[in-house]
Amino acid sequence: MKQPPLSSPDTLETENSELNPLDERIRSLEQIFNLVLAGLHRDRALLSTRIDRRRAMYAPVRMLPRDILIRIFDAALIESHLSHAWPPTPNLNFRQPRRLSRV
Repeated sequence: MKQPPLSSPDTLETENSELNPLDERIRSLEQIFNLVLAGLHRDRALLSTRIDRRRAMYAPVRMLPRDILIRIFDAALIESHLSHAWPPTPNLNFRQPRRLSRV
């Protein structure tokens, strides 16, 4: 935009009057941009959730037969119960979750 020489208050008023429509146009475009951006974020979140659910269906633990999983967890629970001292003490045994996390 070509800058006219500074000359009079009329020039300043004219330039100020040109600012208002530009500011309104900027605000309008920012609102549209924010709406589009919010929609894109929503779509991305939905797609990401769908991908995570599909990925979970193909997790290796889901491919093991159910009877093998039951045997693994039963063995871990039985081993945990056998390792407790008798009579039971208020101390918690945190080894069991670690054993199950190695499965």
